[in-house]
Order: sequence, then structure tokens, then C-alpha cells
Amino acid sequence: MALILCPECNREISDTLSSCHYCGYVINSNTTPNFRWSDLSPKKGFVVRGLFCILLGIAIFVGVLVSAVFYRFGLLDILFIVASFLISGYGLKRLGGVQRGSCPYCGVAVTVPARLALFKCKNCKKKSTNRGHYLEGID
Repeated sequence: MALILCPECNREISDTLSSCHYCGYVINSNTTPNFRWSDLSPKKGFVVRGLFCILLGIAIFVGVLVSAVFYRFGLLDILFIVASFLISGYGLKRLGGVQRGSCPYCGVAVTVPARLALFKCKNCKKKSTNRGHYLEGID
């Protein structure tokens, strides 16, 4: 006797049972797994916006360092340094591009970063694998 996870409620049950005693899900071991997937649009990049944000972040960082050489380094300078890193990070994220599609579980429209391999839906909180042209549900 081994323990398996119920596909419906994700609780551990015996593999000898014909149905889950928690939720009543009927377990049929002769069926193939249910693959869920949904198409994704072609990758749309934001190269110009990404490069602009990266360069802006670098310019702010260098400007703060140059001003710190001539003046006292203060709290406002630290805030500008943090802002420069956030702006540069946003630019790096934009360089990768995004794809639009729908969640394979709940069908809600989603925007997936193209570089992201594992995607978690904000609506149903279930995970999917980004296969390039489609999202594949992890059952």
C-alpha cells in the first residue's frame, strides 16, 4: 500500500481506494493524465523602453556618486541610489519581452514574461510551465 495525492483536493490517500474519502473524487487508474494548456501570443519586446530605463538608472547612479564627491552624502542620495537600481531592474525585465494568453486552469487573461519558465496565475494560484508558444498546466 502506497500513499498518493488526490488529484482534486491534493490530500494523501491510499492507492488501493477507488475514491477519495475526503472529497469523493473517483480515482480511475486506467485513464491518462489530463493535460491542460493554452496558447500564448508571439513574444512582444520592449527593447527601446528597456534600454532607456537601464541608461536612466545608470545616469542617476553616476550622478549621485559624482554629487557625493563634492557634497555630503545624505539620506536623499541613498533614496536616489535605490531608485536607480529599481529603474534599471525594470529596464532589464522589459528587455526580455512578454507574451499574452490565458491561464490553462481558470481561463483568465494573463501576461507572462517571456524568460519565465514557471508561471503562477494571480487568480487561481496554480502553476504552469511556459513552453514558448503555450502554457502547460502542471497536474
